[in-house]
Amino acid sequence: MPLRCPTRQPPDQQLPTPQPPIRQPFPTQPPISVALLPTRRHHPRKARIHGMHCRGCAKANDFVTPESNSHEKHALTAPVIYALCILPCIAMWYGLYVLRNTNITLALYHMLCLMPGIILGSSLWRNDFKIPSPKQWLLLFLAAVSFNALTIWLYDHIGSLFLNNDNVMTLITELGFKKGHLLALSLYFIFVNSTLEELFWRGSILNQLDRMRAPFKHYGIILSSVMYAAFHYLILRLVVYPGWAEVGFVMLAIYGWILAILYRKTGSILIPILVHAFLTDLVAMLLTVDLLSHYH
Repeated sequence: MPLRCPTRQPPDQQLPTPQPPIRQPFPTQPPISVALLPTRRHHPRKARIHGMHCRGCAKANDFVTPESNSHEKHALTAPVIYALCILPCIAMWYGLYVLRNTNITLALYHMLCLMPGIILGSSLWRNDFKIPSPKQWLLLFLAAVSFNALTIWLYDHIGSLFLNNDNVMTLITELGFKKGHLLALSLYFIFVNSTLEELFWRGSILNQLDRMRAPFKHYGIILSSVMYAAFHYLILRLVVYPGWAEVGFVMLAIYGWILAILYRKTGSILIPILVHAFLTDLVAMLLTVDLLSHYH
């Protein structure tokens, strides 16, 4: 009888040899591209409308896109924006009260005050050139005709209460104004002056003030409108009776507020430009023509 090893079992009863556990590799996640990370888009117009009080817009710097980086790069800083607000007053005072020359005053105002602000703040308004709708064109036409007709009628009937025509003619003659320049000056004011002023005061100044930390609500609209009226006040003091320049200052501040609201409501910088051109500068030129018609 064959001997069996006590520790060896028959083939049919042998236990399987235990295998070492297979170690599964830890799941690895492919590197995430920076371009695929979720970004919080910055809405500059929404931020401007709400004065940066919107939570989503106020935290737009948490996740920024290259587009918003370039937008921030070209934005005006606070010291620059405040200096630009004061420069028009300095230009008007120096040109009208010291040099007493309208041509030099206009050059100082447009080239040294408005153009730098327009260029530095171009990223704030360059996407806001929206063509007005047919309804807006119709409303603009009706407003221009009504406002111009009413203003000329009031000037002919009650203009002598606050304006001395003889003093105005003497003043503008001393400042270098000539009747032969009226047509060119009218075209320049209607199409160029209105565009430059709106791009500066509403496009650059207002938009940048709304992007800054505001000490109170509507800070951007109030400050831009007040400074817009301030440099006009220096002009009014030369042509109206005492006390009326202050009234004109308040009216121009309200007018600047209206232009800012039109810009905010429509989202188009063309709307305040057209209103400024055909409701302000056009009527100013018509009043000048009416004034000159009394002095052949």
